[in-house]
Amino acid sequence: MPRSTTYRPSSRCARRYLSSISLVVWALMVPSLLADSERMEMIRHRAEECEKRGSWLDACRLYEELLRKDRNNAQARVCLQRCQRRLQVAVRAADPLHRQLLNRLSLSQALDAYDQVLVMVMAVHADRSRTDAATLFQQGLQEVRLALEEPLFRQQYLSDVPATALETFRQRLADWTLRRPANRSEAREQVRLAIRWAGRDGLLLRGPLASALVLEFAAGACAGLDEYSGFLSGSLAGRLRTVGIGVDLGIVEGRLLITRVYPRSAAAEAGLLRGDQIHRIGAELVGHLPVDMVADRLRGEPGSFVDVEIQRAGEPARRMIRLMRRAGEVASVEARGLVLEDGTPAGYLRIHQFQDSTLHEVQEALLTLMGMGTSIKGLILDLRGNPGGLFKSALAVAELFLTEGVIVISQSPHRDYNRTFRVESGGPVLLPLVVLIDGDTASSAEVLAGALKEARAARLPTRLLGQPSNGKGSVQCIIPMDRAPLEGQAAIRLTVARLLSPTSQPYNRRGVTPHLLSDREGDALVEEAAQQLLELIHPGTVPGLLPRPMPTMDGEM
Repeated sequence: MPRSTTYRPSSRCARRYLSSISLVVWALMVPSLLADSERMEMIRHRAEECEKRGSWLDACRLYEELLRKDRNNAQARVCLQRCQRRLQVAVRAADPLHRQLLNRLSLSQALDAYDQVLVMVMAVHADRSRTDAATLFQQGLQEVRLALEEPLFRQQYLSDVPATALETFRQRLADWTLRRPANRSEAREQVRLAIRWAGRDGLLLRGPLASALVLEFAAGACAGLDEYSGFLSGSLAGRLRTVGIGVDLGIVEGRLLITRVYPRSAAAEAGLLRGDQIHRIGAELVGHLPVDMVADRLRGEPGSFVDVEIQRAGEPARRMIRLMRRAGEVASVEARGLVLEDGTPAGYLRIHQFQDSTLHEVQEALLTLMGMGTSIKGLILDLRGNPGGLFKSALAVAELFLTEGVIVISQSPHRDYNRTFRVESGGPVLLPLVVLIDGDTASSAEVLAGALKEARAARLPTRLLGQPSNGKGSVQCIIPMDRAPLEGQAAIRLTVARLLSPTSQPYNRRGVTPHLLSDREGDALVEEAAQQLLELIHPGTVPGLLPRPMPTMDGEM
């Protein structure tokens, strides 16, 4: 009986075969790589053109798009921070509440405010290498030079200053040669000297100009730290005390659109929808304004009213809708039941952001899903587009899905944040879990995603799906100014901690890479997640099964 044989190609044949495959794969990849490279170059060129025109908001969006494609693009990060600073200078100059604040400040009071900002930055910011007095003063110098170049700032405070005088002072700041300040007192004195030189060089220090220059020094001490830190005054600080109508806004193809309506909010009850275009707030046209400024106009005291003119896609007529601003947080969680193709019951849970109520909302949603007839056998957790939010809330939610181990490692000069956060009471959710993330999953949401990938996946069926997360591996706090002269009228936003994954991998500029990459978006990615979930519930299941909505039940959210 002939002996069976197995064909084994020679090593030379194998090498030729593999080389052929490599050439084919490379030939298929090259057009895609070239297209991506050309698109990146086009975006960079458009961003530079926006900078030349002074369109800081558009430039920021384009540089952010570059960074979403390549987090390690150091040049784009530097350009983004520069444009963010220019945008904030313009926002302060255009803000009537900021100007009112300046009108109330004497030079001495403004210098006191500068000193208070330095105290907070030196005590709290996570990167001590950037918080010495000399560095903070230099960052302030840069901010003042940016302000002197900004048309809105010049219009508000320097309209009667000769161009030659302005250029003389700008050059003096560029060539500042005094000894580097060694402490806060010396930094304050050098700011005072800079204001004195402004007067000598021909800047007329009448009205609020002197205070405006000093607060630009303070703003620069914050804004130069990183792209997430900044000085908040006027309308920006007012956000801490006012409420809105329950929408997120965005610019889509040049139009100001509602990108999300929060459940049970004033906007939801008034019938506003995602995709509605906003034209006016009150009598003011707002389509040309930055999103942050439009959001400020929607905010106000609880119980007050705001009129919003909207236009719905496909409808030629515009409508004016009156909404009442209300206190309290909008819902941060939505959930629904799914039935997988083989009849397996499952759940879908989306967390839009982390706030004080999120833990309770997640617990309520899970109880509802668990009580929907036959208990669910698996869960899709959607963190796409989640920008983060309250750090402690994300930690609490993480404990619901973990049994033990490290959640996150936090490094900070602040005692409360300089520690390893571990699971203290393991949660009850032991179900197979598919987690959806994308490039807009950031900060506290990355903490949760990273913990589920590194601490949960080793013990329980867990799979991350989508795109790498944002790479914002830090925690920010908003610290109100609580002493005169800025008490209740300003605040600073500072990075207080750097975050590492349970295995000590930095999140910053790296993010979380999912187990499975997917270019699908929207409901298409949820369908793919359902296929993966079925595979986790029943290993060996053939992919291709899609979810369908579970019949509506009384507890459905």
